[in-house]
Amino acid sequence: MKQEVLRNNLKQIRTRLGMNQQDLANLAGVTRQTISGVESGQYAPSTTISLRLAKALGCHVEDLFWLEEDLPEIAAVPAQNLPVGQDLRVILARIGGKWVAHPLIGKDAFRTEMIPADGAANHLSLMDTVLVKLLDDPKKLYNTAVLAGCSPALSL
Repeated sequence: MKQEVLRNNLKQIRTRLGMNQQDLANLAGVTRQTISGVESGQYAPSTTISLRLAKALGCHVEDLFWLEEDLPEIAAVPAQNLPVGQDLRVILARIGGKWVAHPLIGKDAFRTEMIPADGAANHLSLMDTVLVKLLDDPKKLYNTAVLAGCSPALSL
């Protein structure tokens, strides 16, 4: 039987809420080392700890943890020329009935809005689309709003 891989976005949610590891550990009644181990994938938490973490962050356990094999792959049009044969973190949006993948590379790798990647993409040289392995529930992607323009104030 194939080994199932437990994934999580604990760090992204914690960071979005402006918490450090110790803050979350105090709220959940665990050690900071437990938080670090879960975020790094070194430790798969028990059901009790998973429930405590979800309660401390005000979300469902399924918002924090998932099995890698549970998430689908989708085809998306790259928003710009992407490096070939390289795994890339991307954010996704639905525009004109098509999925569009914007790479998080270079100066865009870490955004001030603390938006985590929606998926991991690999661009193959002969294809007009990229295959994106989703990192979260695909239903959440439909809540994405896209705002385009050249004003620096758009990030506010």
